[in-house]
Amino acid sequence: MVRTGGLHHCLEASSYLPQISYVYSSKENMRETGCDAIDCLVQFVCSLNHNLTEGSEYLKILTEVFSNIFDTPENNHLRLFPIILPSLTINYIEHIVTEKEKVSKKNKNGMIFSDDGFAIGVTYLLSVLNLHDEFESLHWFDSVNKMYDEEEQLIESQLAGEPNDMKSGDNTLKLSIRRLKLYKKEFELLYYNLNSAKIFFH
Repeated sequence: MVRTGGLHHCLEASSYLPQISYVYSSKENMRETGCDAIDCLVQFVCSLNHNLTEGSEYLKILTEVFSNIFDTPENNHLRLFPIILPSLTINYIEHIVTEKEKVSKKNKNGMIFSDDGFAIGVTYLLSVLNLHDEFESLHWFDSVNKMYDEEEQLIESQLAGEPNDMKSGDNTLKLSIRRLKLYKKEFELLYYNLNSAKIFFH
């Protein structure tokens, strides 16, 4: 997206430039100063053409620029960024589940809800601050999976141990299992999105 914006800007700028063949043909009747100006123009046009065709990694450049800015003693507090990510992910998952439920209730045309901005933003910040290893050392997603597995097993054991004449709570327990599976799946999707987004910044 960043590269597309850059290309669009270059294309708009290039519409004001003359054809190089025309520039060279008019160079014969110029004085030295005019010839120097034409040479500068030709270099600029060639540079513009090169930038249009070159596959610059703009996101990598953005990461490197901000890494240098934040890698200073006065920004040491940013080294603690991974600590707040678990609570941010919980909030994000609750938001996503709520939004997906709203969409599914109003959905009449096969609409699909997708939001990868959070994952890309978090991955970008971890890349800028060079804190991927620190976040992974928390084993946050492993802990989440373990918690949901344990809760699911607990509810299933309650279902299995309930007498036949007390099956009225079955629906509630089944709804709880379904909700646990939904949240677990959303955490897994977030985990995959975070890992996939790394490719943009490396």
